[in-house]
Amino acid sequence: MSVYIRKGSPYYWYEFKIDGQRFRGSTEQTSKRAAEQAEKRAKEAARDKLAANALEPDRMTLDMVLGRYWSEHGHRTKAAKEIKSHFENIIAIVGRTRIYCELGSADVADFVRQRREKGAMKWMGEKRGMVRVGEISDGSIANALTTWQSVHTMARDIWELPVRPIAWRKIRPQRSRNRISSITESTARSLFCALPTNIQAIAMFSLGTGCRKGQAFELRVKDVDIPNRRVTVQKQKRKGQETETKVLSDIAMVGLAMAYRADAGPEDYVFDVSNFRKAWEAARKEVGIPDFNFHDLRHTFATWLGDRGASIQAVSKALGHSSVAVTMRYLEVFERHQAQAVALLPQLDLTAVASDKVADADDAKTEQCGTHIEQRSEAKIVKYARKTGT
Repeated sequence: MSVYIRKGSPYYWYEFKIDGQRFRGSTEQTSKRAAEQAEKRAKEAARDKLAANALEPDRMTLDMVLGRYWSEHGHRTKAAKEIKSHFENIIAIVGRTRIYCELGSADVADFVRQRREKGAMKWMGEKRGMVRVGEISDGSIANALTTWQSVHTMARDIWELPVRPIAWRKIRPQRSRNRISSITESTARSLFCALPTNIQAIAMFSLGTGCRKGQAFELRVKDVDIPNRRVTVQKQKRKGQETETKVLSDIAMVGLAMAYRADAGPEDYVFDVSNFRKAWEAARKEVGIPDFNFHDLRHTFATWLGDRGASIQAVSKALGHSSVAVTMRYLEVFERHQAQAVALLPQLDLTAVASDKVADADDAKTEQCGTHIEQRSEAKIVKYARKTGT
């Protein structure tokens, strides 16, 4: 094995050659034994990539496509462990040797069905192996499909494989409307107190900037400008501009202060996210919000801004959305503000309106006309309420 610790990085790195081609990268591991296992997986992925390149594109197997994605992109991300887990589940259910370009919507839908039946699994030792420990959430299945969709998009747009179109949106499980997607200040404090310091730091930063999970995980020391209270993060899901600037709120500044390491170099990651998943799941269960995802900190950021009077345009800019319409799709706070604003409209004196309309009528007729307008208006409101169920 040829793993080594790179200067300025807390992780072991690997470097090897296969058929004259050099492969190098971080194992994202701090123990040598775990790093050697990561290197072994990287070599397998590299061999799959080389084998895939030698094949006709339309004959690549599912295993080869996932392996190529892993070697070119997946292993470098902070979500590498999650991606690897999703890949293992996809391969186990769909089949390692299936021709990727022959897979369609029915295969993805069947994966969702079997994954739900399989449930949440946990390793229980050599004797018991993998044991079903409960139901799997729709959110976990949706995350797996999001990863698979990323692979599919790269295969189609970058590698130019003749893949079949897949109805991802129709197949992906929908989140429950009753699920909590934003929390109050008191709940946020309780959540942060339940987290270990390293995860508390990145959670506070994300809540204080509205950054996506990937942006926070990938943030490097060189991207932080403390004097001007700015950070530069990578754009996501947007063509063209590669980076965007985020303003550091007081909450975000506290998160950065908690993550500070005197020995960190410019290329080092700002946040230590070791044991992230275990710590996050334990904390949200302790606080009583088991379905609250890390991405919901971004929703909470937007909701808090809206509740404090920020305009939809300002919130959209802070979130880095391409348009206000994107922000409105999931930000319910502005719907509440709209209802509150409409309620502030003044009450009209319908008798006076009737008086203007019937200038020559006597007082009795005017009052009768005003009463008639009021009655008609009330009748229409009642009729509309019955029709809409409000």
